[in-house]
Amino acid sequence: MIRNVKPLLAMPLFCLAPLVAGAAGADGSPLPSDYVALRPSETVQLPSRPVDGAKAFLAYVTQDYLLMNWTGLNAYVWNGLTGGGVLPNPLAPTAVNTWSGNAVTAVPVGTYLQSFGYTTNPADMGGAAKTCLWDVQVTQTGGVCTGTITTYALGTQGVQCLLWNGSAVDPNTCQAVVGVGLQ
Repeated sequence: MIRNVKPLLAMPLFCLAPLVAGAAGADGSPLPSDYVALRPSETVQLPSRPVDGAKAFLAYVTQDYLLMNWTGLNAYVWNGLTGGGVLPNPLAPTAVNTWSGNAVTAVPVGTYLQSFGYTTNPADMGGAAKTCLWDVQVTQTGGVCTGTITTYALGTQGVQCLLWNGSAVDPNTCQAVVGVGLQ
């Protein structure tokens, strides 16, 4: 059984591998193997696989966002989630390899875009700050759901925008589980 599962688990990582910026944190320390640092302004295909607990809904589907703040500073929300989800604000820093917070939102089934982010300095997001912005796009075509994520890194303090390897979009229900963070 395990032999048959390994190729299925490896395939989503092959999609991410060419687009990662490197395997080191912003301070040069190695990143935990569950996360990849994304190159700014590049779009990455989210893995398509069944999401635990996903259920078909008539009109709405949930998006679960897991959030990491490994900057050592409070991070503040830039733009909120549509669909009623509330992002933690501020997002307190935590130790590497731990989640800082989460948010759940409900959106209409089909194609939708979430644009949100965090910054350590809301008064100067592109200057003396560590800022990550994410666009999460889920598209339904021919009854099959797929997803992409694009990240934008801003600020002069050296930030890496992270994606959790467990992120995915359910191809049947459009439910998304996305883990993102900044370091």
